[in-house]
Amino acid sequence: MKDLYKVAFENARDAIFWADASTGRIINCNKAAEKLLGRKRNEIIGMHQTDVHPPKMKEYYARMFRRHIRKRKVIDEEAEVITKSGEIRIVHISASVFLINKKKVIQGIFRDVTEKKKIAEKLERALKTKEEIIEKSPFGIYIVNEKGIVEYVNPAMLRICGAPYKKFIGLNILKLSTYKKINLSKKIKEGLKGKSFKIGPIKYTSHLGRKTTIRNFIGIPIEENGKRKLIMIIEDITELKESEKRIRSALQTLKASNLSMLKTIEKLKKTKEFFERILNTIKLPIVVLDKNLDVKLCNKSFEETIGHCEIVGKSILKFAPNLRKFLKKIRRKLNFEAKLGKKSIKWRGRVFKENKEKYIVLIGE
Repeated sequence: MKDLYKVAFENARDAIFWADASTGRIINCNKAAEKLLGRKRNEIIGMHQTDVHPPKMKEYYARMFRRHIRKRKVIDEEAEVITKSGEIRIVHISASVFLINKKKVIQGIFRDVTEKKKIAEKLERALKTKEEIIEKSPFGIYIVNEKGIVEYVNPAMLRICGAPYKKFIGLNILKLSTYKKINLSKKIKEGLKGKSFKIGPIKYTSHLGRKTTIRNFIGIPIEENGKRKLIMIIEDITELKESEKRIRSALQTLKASNLSMLKTIEKLKKTKEFFERILNTIKLPIVVLDKNLDVKLCNKSFEETIGHCEIVGKSILKFAPNLRKFLKKIRRKLNFEAKLGKKSIKWRGRVFKENKEKYIVLIGE
């Protein structure tokens, strides 16, 4: 039996140290202890137990040793040890006191948890990063449990629905009449059974905040601690859809009768208000010049391109003198490349008459 115990002691997976309770000196250790400290057994035996720990923490571990002796029962604590090379390793110590030949001995079983701690710290950082991403996401996000009750909601979702946190959290969304109306309740139930889905774009008025938006609803099933849940991602595309509508309206105006942009501009109503309203919806820089090359009309994109505003009534050559050689001879059609501001831009132009006055329309590409 004695030999069997010795084999078990020597080949234990964890490092084992025996120390004299009265002196604190190590009197025995196993192979795993040699590996943990990077020292031979004859180096370890005789060391004071505080010497296996970082020097700056010597007093702390001396108090821990005395506490282990005083308690006289198995005590589990986390600690640091220092190897022969100076590397700090994190260990979990299980300490107990017993008698050998009437001498009180304290046994410490040291389990190296350094790698586990590193993994745990990385996981903790990853989870923190994940939480920060969700919290700062521009998309509305909320999580419902298997009963359809909201357990989490991010700030973006509260902005989208126009409701306070207290009203949203704990809400059973399966019972919402507005969700039932658009068949979303059914989809959420399917999602809680493991089926992902997407609904939208759809115009929706919030049950809580009565705020109307155009949304995409996306459901992603997850499992947490053996229980099914659903992550709901809400994309508010109201502004996008309104922008698309304005763009379509502008394009329909510009492309009426399937004509090119230049021909369409020639046929537009000539009032300044109409031009400004239409031209400012176009991202391309556009300017209208009279025969003296003074600016009669331009859009915001043109002002941004040259880096000046309030240029109507002023000569274009004041802001772009290099255009003189291209505009000196007024032709019916113009097609050239010239630097305007800091950009080299391709320009297309056309000359038209209005009340016997000549005008030049230039469009940058």
